[in-house]
Amino acid sequence: MNLMKLEMMNGTERVAEALQIRGLFVDVKKDVIVLTEENTTKDIEKVRELLYQLNIPTFWPAYNKCQVVVNRLPKALMKRIMNVPGREFPVHMEGYHFRWRSFAQRRFGIKVNALDLDPQVAMLVKTLNLAGITTLAG
Repeated sequence: MNLMKLEMMNGTERVAEALQIRGLFVDVKKDVIVLTEENTTKDIEKVRELLYQLNIPTFWPAYNKCQVVVNRLPKALMKRIMNVPGREFPVHMEGYHFRWRSFAQRRFGIKVNALDLDPQVAMLVKTLNLAGITTLAG
């Protein structure tokens, strides 16, 4: 990321950039962060909790849309969002390979919670699944 571009970002853009680097699929529309449908519902819930724990004032007009109320946000908070540690989680394929449609189409593999994965591999795992390459962890 360009340092000058980072300095010019407002609070919403900084939070969106940090969430995207952390492995979430984010779209920004008119100062509103939209967590797209590629994210799991658990991801959205955990993002809400994370922003609340970091004391980042947000307004949620819809379940998957949020607006950062402050205009400036320190880079230290961006780093805290980007480096939220993953956790151990059970790996279940739940018969995914036995479903003919999933096998034939090879699109939109398993949805994995980004905030459960390690920060450096979350985007890779989620992108591979979106492309149809079934991946559960790094």
